[in-house]
Order: sequence, then structure tokens, then C-alpha cells
Amino acid sequence: MSKKDGSIMEFLIVKKQKVNYIVTVLLWILSIVLWAVPILCIPWLFVALVAMHFTELLFCGIKIGRAGGEPLWKCIIMCMSFGFFWWLPIKMNMKKENNVSVAEDSATMEEEK
Repeated sequence: MSKKDGSIMEFLIVKKQKVNYIVTVLLWILSIVLWAVPILCIPWLFVALVAMHFTELLFCGIKIGRAGGEPLWKCIIMCMSFGFFWWLPIKMNMKKENNVSVAEDSATMEEEK
């Protein structure tokens, strides 16, 4: 991934996190309305959201959230509510911190020589 791609991804995921949360909440509301309206009675969007977020929770949400210092209850609630819009910024911040710490360690080692 190029530096430009990384900055676009950071802009869309990290900088616009509140917008992403609002869109996700609206999607949940739409799925509940589609299911609750007797004429429509379409539960598929709700079922798909639950299935996707549960899969994310099992495979990466808990692991990344716990590695980011979040308690288990928050990992479960946030991942089931917002999915990758919650855990991806945590993962990106952890990568950024690791790159900084590696750079700082190498600079410290060079100064010692």
C-alpha cells in the first residue's frame, strides 16, 4: 500500500469516525424498520448485520480491542454495534505506534554508538 493509499484510508476511517458511526446507526435503524413494518417484514439486512459483526467479533474485534487496551465488555458492544469502523482505527493506531517506537529505538541505538 502506498503512502497516498494509507492517508486516504486514514482519512476515511479515522478522521471521519463520527460520520461512520452515524451511518452505521442509520443502517441498524433501517434494518430494524424493514423488519418491523408488517407490510415489508424483511429481516435480511438485520440478519446480515448481526452475522457480519459477530464474525468480526470472533476473528478480530476482541483480539484487536484487547490489544488496544479495551475491556472485554466494550470490545463486544462496540464491535457488534459498529464493526470494523470501531476496530480498524484501533489497529491503525497500534501500527502507527509500533512504527514510531521502532523508529525511536533505532534512533536511540544510533545515538549510543
